[in-house]
Amino acid sequence: MVILITFLFLHCTDEKILTEKAFEKEKIGKKTEALYEYSLILKKYPNSPFVHKRLGILLAETPLSFGVAIYHLKIAKKTLLEDNEIKLKLFDLYLIVDEWKRAVEILDELRETIDEDTSVFLENLILCQKGDLKSKEFPTKFKTQNLPKDLSNTMNSFKLCKEKLGIKSVSEK
Repeated sequence: MVILITFLFLHCTDEKILTEKAFEKEKIGKKTEALYEYSLILKKYPNSPFVHKRLGILLAETPLSFGVAIYHLKIAKKTLLEDNEIKLKLFDLYLIVDEWKRAVEILDELRETIDEDTSVFLENLILCQKGDLKSKEFPTKFKTQNLPKDLSNTMNSFKLCKEKLGIKSVSEK
């Protein structure tokens, strides 16, 4: 029994130390190294939801990796059910890859934890990405709206929407 407890303690501690090391690299901008570290961790601990989440978020920064990012985020979401960061990133990726139905499903899940203004903003992102810009539902004020700070995980789809509208972001002007 003592051997089992010792093994479990060392096992959990090892995973935690490795994960913290990878996360530190990610936080200081060493994303390639962090990706590598997270990949190694998953080989040893394939059911780590935090590692799947971090891999998904990092891979979402590269268009060629969107599919793999979605894969990792979906795995993380199964365990981290209440994590809005995962849901928002999935929402963003689904919009980018034209998976409207899945984006709407994520929005429905998010509605339980977000305010009405945020919900409306995300609905407008869907309309914009679908190209439904002449819809009566698509408000003119959305064209001049900035990305709310708490929605930074939807940055990619927001930028694409602004491009469709022919609007440069403040940082691009």
